[in-house]
Amino acid sequence: MALLLGSATAVSAADGLVTHHDLTARALANWTHRHQDEGYRLVRVESRETPRGTRYTATWRVQGDRRDWPLREQLDARISHELATTGVPGIAVAVIEGDRLRYLRGFGHADIDDDVWMDGTIVGPYNSVSKAIAGALTFDVAEAGRGTLDLTDRTREYLPELPAHHTHTVGELLDLRGCVGHYAQIPAATFDEPPYETALAAVAEFAGRPLVCEPGERWYYSTHSYAVLGAVLEAHLGEPIGDIVDQWVTRGYRLPSVRPIDLTDTSVRRMTLYTGDNRELRPADSTYKVLGGGLEGSVLDMARFGQRIVDGDVLGTAALDRMLTPPDRLSTYAYGWTTGTERGHRFADKDGAWPGSRTYLRIYPDDDIAVAVLSNRESGGHSPVRLGRDIGALVLGQVD
Repeated sequence: MALLLGSATAVSAADGLVTHHDLTARALANWTHRHQDEGYRLVRVESRETPRGTRYTATWRVQGDRRDWPLREQLDARISHELATTGVPGIAVAVIEGDRLRYLRGFGHADIDDDVWMDGTIVGPYNSVSKAIAGALTFDVAEAGRGTLDLTDRTREYLPELPAHHTHTVGELLDLRGCVGHYAQIPAATFDEPPYETALAAVAEFAGRPLVCEPGERWYYSTHSYAVLGAVLEAHLGEPIGDIVDQWVTRGYRLPSVRPIDLTDTSVRRMTLYTGDNRELRPADSTYKVLGGGLEGSVLDMARFGQRIVDGDVLGTAALDRMLTPPDRLSTYAYGWTTGTERGHRFADKDGAWPGSRTYLRIYPDDDIAVAVLSNRESGGHSPVRLGRDIGALVLGQVD
C-alpha cells in the first residue's frame, strides 16, 4: 500500500482502490466530489461514533483511464499555479476530447467559510458564455424548421411592438451588429422590477432607448441585444424564455445543470461568489439577461455543451459553419462566439465576467476539443481566458 498525499486524514491506495479514514461529514463530501471528478466511484462507506462526532471510512474504486491521461499532471500544475499566484478562491476545469472526458477537477474552495472544495459539478454563473449557448439555440431553432425563423428577417417582424428605430435583423442581434446599447447606455439598475418572467418583459424596460449606431455598420458589444433575441424566440416559439431553455438546452442538449439562474431555488448546489478581496458577495438578479448572461451550470456541462457543438450533436455542418463565421470584417465575433485560428487549427471561444465569477469556453471544431473554465471571483488578477487558452494549447499539442 502507498500513502497518498494531500489529505489530513489517513489514506491508503491499492489495486485501483482509494480509502480515506477518520473523515468528517464535510471531508467525506469533499473527497467524494474530488474522486468522482478524477474518475473514481464510491463503493463503500462505514461510520462510527467518536467523542469528536461521527467519523467515516470511505473507499472509491477507479473507473476508466482519466487518471492516466498524459496531460493530467501538467494541467494540475498550471491550474495550481493560477490559484496560488492570484489567490482566487476556486477554479474548476473540464476538458473533453472527442467523446471522452479527459479531465475534470476543482481547485481551491467553492465556499471558504464552510470548507466546501471546488469541484467539477458544482453550479456557478455562466455569465456571457450564455451568449454562445444562445447562438447554438438560435441556429438550432432555425434549423429545426418550426415555422420560419430567418436570421435576415427584421426583428420587428417578430416583435412589432418595438419602436420603429429598432431596424436591426435577428442575425444582427446575435452577431452584435444590431447596435442595441450595453450597460453604459442601459445600466443594470434599469431592471428594477425583478424577476422578469419573460425576455419581452425585460426588453420593455429599455426598448425606447435609442440605438448606439446604425445596425449593420458597426460591431457593438451588448448583453441587452440578447434579451431582444430572447424575446424574438419567445414570439416565434410561443413560450417564455425559461421554458425554451429547459426544452431545447437543458433537456434537448442533455445538460442537466444548465438553467436560467433562479436565486429562489435553494436546491441548487451553487458555489459562493467573492469580491476581489475574497469577501462573500450576494448574487444579483439575472432574469433580465437570460441569453446574454443569465444561465448557470457546472463546468462539466459547459464542456459538454462545447463537445455537443463540435460533435455535430446540436447543429448540422452548414449551420455550425455559419454560426462560427463572422458575417463581415467588422469583428472576428460571429454568432455568439469569437473566432480565429491557432497554429492552423480553427477555434471559437467565449468568455464571461460579472461580480463574483468569471468563465471561459474554448472549442476546436475540427479537432473535437472543448475546454471549460469556471471561477468564483471576477477581479483580482486571475484569468480563466489565459488559463483556458494555455490548456487548449497543451491539448492541441497532442494533435499536431
